[in-house]
Amino acid sequence: MTSAPPVQPLFTVVIPTLGRPCLISALRSLVAVEDFDALAVLVCGAVTAEPECSSFQRLRQEHPNIQNPPASLGLKALHEKRNLGWQLARTELVAYLDDDVTLEPAWAHKIREPFSDPQVGLVSGPGLIPDQLPLMARLAGLALSSGAAGYVAERYRLGAAAVHEIKWSKIIGCNMAVRRRLLEACGGFNPVFEAGDEMFVSHAITRSGYHVMFASDARAYHFPRATLPGFIRQIHGYGATRIRLIRHGVEVEWTTLLPAALVGSAGVLALLAALLPMARWLLGLELAAYAIAVVLIVVRILCRTRQTRDLLLLALIPLMHAVYGAAEWQEVFLPRRRPL
Repeated sequence: MTSAPPVQPLFTVVIPTLGRPCLISALRSLVAVEDFDALAVLVCGAVTAEPECSSFQRLRQEHPNIQNPPASLGLKALHEKRNLGWQLARTELVAYLDDDVTLEPAWAHKIREPFSDPQVGLVSGPGLIPDQLPLMARLAGLALSSGAAGYVAERYRLGAAAVHEIKWSKIIGCNMAVRRRLLEACGGFNPVFEAGDEMFVSHAITRSGYHVMFASDARAYHFPRATLPGFIRQIHGYGATRIRLIRHGVEVEWTTLLPAALVGSAGVLALLAALLPMARWLLGLELAAYAIAVVLIVVRILCRTRQTRDLLLLALIPLMHAVYGAAEWQEVFLPRRRPL
């Protein structure tokens, strides 16, 4: 009597990791989603520190569908772990989660549902900001989900509709799923993009004629950077990546260059202010207009949160814009030299 063939998983979940403590919370929330036993899970990266290593091994013993590919243990870069994930996957769909997210129970169903349309190539869910956070993480989350972040803020919010089409640049890499064959067709995740390699993939998928969708109910809660240096590094990476995307043929989105324009014009006017009274006047006008805009954004946040500590955003938002704009200029004049 022949045995029944193994059941094909619904899709593969890839979690690149550095073995941080948050990985265990992420995996426990994944285990709790509906249809978890029908998923293949690849944790790409080494988990060596205690007590995380012991907890991870227990989870693997309890749930054989959680795998830690030996080929991933020596990998350091995010793009290497992401690429290994889809290369090892044996399912049509591959989902990507960061190791610092937690999921709602319906996540697996909601992230997969839009792919019933064969013209959907990529689906992103929101990276919502948890309620209880340390002060710096809270401020970082509020800044990124506010009008100060432009359209990028939509990644951190629930959409107006449960499922709707979005532009390639509005996805978030910590919570997305993609057709494996489209990843293979575009060459996977490019090492040029230290942050934002998922946007390059998303752009390639759009150009190949497929739709990119946002599934508001495929909810993941993503923890913002909890330290100021970490937040600065994150924003610097975002700014530099924007220029790299443009350099490699991705559509120019002019609003993303506003921080560079602000930093550049303020710098030029500051240099000219010592010589030209008109430059001093223009600089003052520019800074006053910017300050008013920041105050209005922060007031709107305060009306929602009613937390006086959120006034610290009056300093964090200008810092965020300055770092992002400076990173754009740095990448223009001193591009990082890395092979494609």
